Amino acid sequence: ICDRFGARRSLAVGFMVCGLFLAAVALQTAVLPVFCLLFVSGCGYTVTSPGTTKLVVDWFPAARRGIPSAIKQCGPMLAVMLLALIAPVLALVAGWQPVIAGVGFLIAGSGVLCWLWCPDEPTGRSSNATGSWTGSLGLFKQRDVLLLCGVGTVLVIAQTGVSSYLVLYAVEDLHIPLVAAGWCLGAAQVTGLLGRLTVGLISDRYYGGRRKPVIAALCVITATGLLALGLIPGGASLITVLAASLLIGLGALSWSAIVILAVAERAGRNQAGLAVGFTVMTFQSAIVVAPPLIGRALDLPGSHNWVWTALGFAMLLALVLTWPIDESSK
Repeated sequence: ICDRFGARRSLAVGFMVCGLFLAAVALQTAVLPVFCLLFVSGCGYTVTSPGTTKLVVDWFPAARRGIPSAIKQCGPMLAVMLLALIAPVLALVAGWQPVIAGVGFLIAGSGVLCWLWCPDEPTGRSSNATGSWTGSLGLFKQRDVLLLCGVGTVLVIAQTGVSSYLVLYAVEDLHIPLVAAGWCLGAAQVTGLLGRLTVGLISDRYYGGRRKPVIAALCVITATGLLALGLIPGGASLITVLAASLLIGLGALSWSAIVILAVAERAGRNQAGLAVGFTVMTFQSAIVVAPPLIGRALDLPGSHNWVWTALGFAMLLALVLTWPIDESSK
């Protein structure tokens, strides 16, 4: 859709669909209508990553795409943090229905603004994409896109594992107080947020728009943090756990902007939307499948240490996958 109709139109319509159907949830009293409305709202949301990434590829030269891509990936995290602070207070005062409706109308309003003010593709750089599936099959033969998709999938598995189970592991196995364990996860999240900006800056300024060295470094950092977490003995100091958490946050929670951008760049402008859509679909599938599997493994007696160690070695495998990626044509 983004490749055929352009990022501006796709984002505008997607945001309006997402917001209006979300706002309609506030009027419902039964579960089934809420489910159906949220499903359609989610369909509208799906244009976000392909559309915004395509805008970055369209509007910035290769050596200046890392920072804007990082900024756009920080947006959802900041929005969630802000909403978590404000929404409960507003819900206590006015009820949850007005809050849901308000969020929906804000999203729909952003779609209207996108339609009115978001510029079209730069003059002289119009896309030649036809949007046909037959012509798009060649995307799945591009080695670099598939390799990046594989690297990102391993990273997202590590990310979901840490986000879901770090606190539980710190409390039950390392005997860290619950509040302090929450601090470790919070510190990892903050490091991931700052890391996205740092990674984009380094990729642009020090590597001239090359993504491969930065992605490889993120794999090494994540592997180091996970292996360290698996080697920490019970009763270790909070500082030790915090240090491992910061390493993991810097790697496993800051990768998405640079990997998704690299996928779009390797696919080319005419297929950037499809490539990002396929990649994000793969990542989302891993987000659904990985946590239950990791949780089941962690339920096995004495398994916590080797689960983190296994994730660390998986990150080393992801590092190997970065080796054949060819950026010589950039």
